[in-house]
Amino acid sequence: MIYVHSLGRAARYFPERTALAANGTRSTFRELHDRVRRIAATLRKHGFKGGDRLAILLPNEPDYIELVYACAWLGVTAVPLNTRLAVKEIGGQWKLSRCIAAMRKPGLAPSSIKEHCGEGVRAGEPSIVAKLIPFFQDLVIKRGPLTVPDAANAPELQPIQEGIKALNIGSLLALPLTDGTQQMGVIILAHNASRTWPANDVVVLKTISDQVVLALNNAGLRRLVKNLSVTDEHSGLLKRASYLDLLMGETQRSLQQSVPLTVLLMQFGKAGAMLREFGEQAIDATMQQIGQIFSANVRQNDLAFRYEATTIALVLGETGEAEAVLALEKLRKLLADVKMPGKEEPLPFNAGIAEAVVRQPFEAVDIVTEVINRAEHALESAVGQGAGKAVHQTAAFASAAVA
Repeated sequence: MIYVHSLGRAARYFPERTALAANGTRSTFRELHDRVRRIAATLRKHGFKGGDRLAILLPNEPDYIELVYACAWLGVTAVPLNTRLAVKEIGGQWKLSRCIAAMRKPGLAPSSIKEHCGEGVRAGEPSIVAKLIPFFQDLVIKRGPLTVPDAANAPELQPIQEGIKALNIGSLLALPLTDGTQQMGVIILAHNASRTWPANDVVVLKTISDQVVLALNNAGLRRLVKNLSVTDEHSGLLKRASYLDLLMGETQRSLQQSVPLTVLLMQFGKAGAMLREFGEQAIDATMQQIGQIFSANVRQNDLAFRYEATTIALVLGETGEAEAVLALEKLRKLLADVKMPGKEEPLPFNAGIAEAVVRQPFEAVDIVTEVINRAEHALESAVGQGAGKAVHQTAAFASAAVA
């Protein structure tokens, strides 16, 4: 109430002085006091009274200040919510058993998936989660926000009941992630028991989903600006000179977020022998073709570098060793049509895979040095085993070949 008394005094003694200035507009203390009074009356009309709590999800603008003052006017406790809530925080604040956010363009596989699991809840099988995401995204594109209080008996969920049971989903709320008219992905909030989803929660979570898209767009813009100066314009691959800096940045991010990070090296023949047989021009043309395939198919968070004349390095964010092996097999299929001049068979390659040791108390510079050396050692081992072989090597330098 002290805030309200102070505002009332300012409105009486300095009514025409500026109280708020934002976005090129100004409000006097008299105008601010009048709006706060009317907002408080509206809140009272909707049943708010002293001792109640009101969650506020607004950016830093005058509306936010007016609403906080209006809460104080009524004795209502204002509970500000972070407009940049991540999956973990959303799951925690709404006491969910599972919260999944995915970036996906309609018709394509998800490019990024984040999952938060409540206490005692196991992470979903990646293959099951990957099947649910396109189903729910396509559904919310057609219908808008989807609230399901009883997932087991919902007619619209019958095609995916196997996945619903596997993840122990009793009820759910699914919201589209959109940027204007562009579909960006989907966010799924699930509980392991029957649950109703109040309209107010849907509105708040829809606002959060809009902020998620905005944050992703800002991150994408920063990445684009940074990459423009270090990217080869023909292949789309990042230049080797930027490898250490960008790998360091990804490692620091992985440490902060406690997510895995894997380095994948792919060598398309020994450089010296390839140069003698095909010449520099043919090699550059082929590597540009490979680079374009990589740039078009890797996820937004992944980084692809022209590591050496015939070698490409991939930094796979939020990816463990097992997922990196699957990504390698996907790339193997995409590269099946790449051939050197005069050759009928696909261009063979060797690969070395190393998952970084992303955990405290190791420092980022030590993690980067170790994983670079291990990835190169894995590639060397793969080359020694013959064309087409791949080796993934653990931090203990125990290597295992993968056909």
